Amino acid sequence: DIVNSSLGYTTFSAKAMDYKYSDLDGKTSPASRAITTAFQRGMIIVTSAGNSGSDEWKYVGTPADSPEAFSIGALNKDGSRAYFSSFGPTADGRTKPDVSALGVDVAAVAANGRCLTGANGTSLASPLVAGLMACLRQAVPDATNKELLDAVRASADQADKPDNERGWGQPDFAAAYRMLIAARK
Repeated sequence: DIVNSSLGYTTFSAKAMDYKYSDLDGKTSPASRAITTAFQRGMIIVTSAGNSGSDEWKYVGTPADSPEAFSIGALNKDGSRAYFSSFGPTADGRTKPDVSALGVDVAAVAANGRCLTGANGTSLASPLVAGLMACLRQAVPDATNKELLDAVRASADQADKPDNERGWGQPDFAAAYRMLIAARK
């Protein structure tokens, strides 16, 4: 029902395959089209927005550009956008990321596998949201994937004014749950 995809593409070793910003329309990349197909079948695909926010290429990559991809930006502990978190909009003008979550100094297993360390990246923020999305899906099993995503966006701290830095902002899954339950009464 829910997939976390902590990857993104913009450049390849074969330069002829590189994506241009104009390709980030949710229709060009095979991975973005696959997310659309999965969504139409009821799945939720949570994706990392990308870590290019401080690079020359600052935009989300693919498949985060898919209209149905729930793309996740990274936040600092104070809720501000992490300097590396990729920006929207998509080439066709859609707001991305969708929401943002903690992505700086997140507890992770060290490369040696022997201890915990702090790690950074939208690949840390995305699985946090995917896990909470799974909890929400389980708590409200009759909700559609669209209803779940809409509730999470509506619960976020800048839902009234989404932007291309933090999207709809930091979500409140308890509030999203209450919204979904209230809609069913």
